[in-house]
Amino acid sequence: VMLGMATGSDPCSAVTITNDAPATFPLGNTTVTWTATDAASNSATCMQTVTVEDNELPTITCPADVTVNADPGQCDAVVNYGPPTVSDNCPGVTFALTAGFASGSTFPSGTTVVTFTATDGSGNTDSCSFNVTVNGSAPTITGQPVSLTVCEGDPASFTVTATGAGPLSYQWRFGGVPIPGATSSSFTIAATTVADDGNYDVVVSNACGSVTSAPASLTIETVPVVTADPQSQNACEGSMVTFQVAASGGSLTYQWRFNGSDLVGETNDTLVLPAVTLADAGDYDVVVTNSCGSTASAIATLNVMTNVGDDPCDAIEILGSGVIAGDTLCATPQSILVPTTGTNTDLSNDQWYRFVAICDGPVVISTDDMTSGGATSFNSQLSVWVGPDFGSLVCPFGPGTGTFTELASADPTMGGNGGATLNFNVLQGQTYYVRVAGVDDQNSGGYLLDVQITQSITLNIDFGLGGPGTMIVQNLCGNPGDEYFSAFSVDPANGGPGAGTGFWFGLHIAIPDLFDQFNKPAPFRGVLDANGESLFQFFANVPNLGIDLYGVTVTFDPVTFAITGSSNIEVSSVLNY
Repeated sequence: VMLGMATGSDPCSAVTITNDAPATFPLGNTTVTWTATDAASNSATCMQTVTVEDNELPTITCPADVTVNADPGQCDAVVNYGPPTVSDNCPGVTFALTAGFASGSTFPSGTTVVTFTATDGSGNTDSCSFNVTVNGSAPTITGQPVSLTVCEGDPASFTVTATGAGPLSYQWRFGGVPIPGATSSSFTIAATTVADDGNYDVVVSNACGSVTSAPASLTIETVPVVTADPQSQNACEGSMVTFQVAASGGSLTYQWRFNGSDLVGETNDTLVLPAVTLADAGDYDVVVTNSCGSTASAIATLNVMTNVGDDPCDAIEILGSGVIAGDTLCATPQSILVPTTGTNTDLSNDQWYRFVAICDGPVVISTDDMTSGGATSFNSQLSVWVGPDFGSLVCPFGPGTGTFTELASADPTMGGNGGATLNFNVLQGQTYYVRVAGVDDQNSGGYLLDVQITQSITLNIDFGLGGPGTMIVQNLCGNPGDEYFSAFSVDPANGGPGAGTGFWFGLHIAIPDLFDQFNKPAPFRGVLDANGESLFQFFANVPNLGIDLYGVTVTFDPVTFAITGSSNIEVSSVLNY
């Protein structure tokens, strides 16, 4: 210790200064006495206190970490460990356990921190710590529950396997909520419902702790439910058609069918027909399948409509007469032959027809009774053209491929339903082309084209030789099944029916029978037979009296006909037998 130097003085002589300081000062306070002596041995003293402090921390070193297994069947273990080592610059250092358990104590499962603190005589302290780990037998899951997919109504079971000090307890949970009574290593739902769909787990516990399994999902599938059926469609040849189905019911597979037969490779929820043909028309449905079963959708009908003729080369042939269904949905505008008459020129979606007149006479064509299939009428203009015979027409049709002349045209009936009616006369053997065209903003849709050829003739019928007979009226322009109308009027001159009842009685033909055959009070309506004929047969004998009937008028719609007779009937001016 550097004490420094005391100072002294004397008026008479010099002074000598001494002290009694030890060579080494002990810890704590030490008093040093300083003495000043003069030449006459007179002396004086003063005191100095020297304090030595210990500010150095002690040193303490703990044992290494300790890891032991729990005692058999227990969750803890008795652990022994060595003492810490301590040192200090001054004697008298001590240590004490300040955290954890002393050596030889019972340590619980898990890790315990043990801390010792060293303290020296001056109160300086230092600490050290180490870990005591007891590997207890808290539960460990060795087999997790497995996710399941089942059909509604089927059972579902989950199982967990775990190790650890017994006894182990289990608590199954659904969506994190404990399931009452589900306290075994397995959990079973006897008959599942859609409400059971979700996540399940289990908490495994013992005295040493608990562990929660990984969640296992339960997916409940039902027989597929079709939520949106494919829809029926009308499509033009060559267009793309798409059918689509929507269904619920988990993992689904699809099989499309056409007219009840599987379509190979069509196993998606959408069926695409890139370019339909007439052969594609029919019924389509789809069978939706999952692990629980199958459900068939409703049937969607595909109507494939022919791309109708939009110029004379594509004209549809009219055979005979009657009513023909048409639709301009699949038609396109014809830009070369545009009617030169009529007030409507904004035309589109043309459809063409053709026929060869078998007989002379007036013709009526009409779309006046047709409507579009929806709430809106289809405005149509009719026109009739003459041109080359169909066999000599140059196709594909274009400028310079044929000379055509428009005979007549008719616009839609004002205030009507959009149809038009056109009257014209035909000559036997001539080819005629009929054009149906949409008008204005209502220029497409379905329609009925009514074609009528009407003709009547007045016959003078002479009854010649007696005997049974038959009169046949044959329709050369019609077809089997066509309707006809006949009206017979009798000229009473030359011994006609008005000549007296006795005359008719003399023919042995009752007057009502003759009137049934000839003198119709209203037009008689019939249907041509398979030969295109109507038959009037007389079963009674016709005597050879040379009786004439004049002015017998026969009217047919449609009609071009020949009158033929058999045996004893003469039809004057037409055929003679």
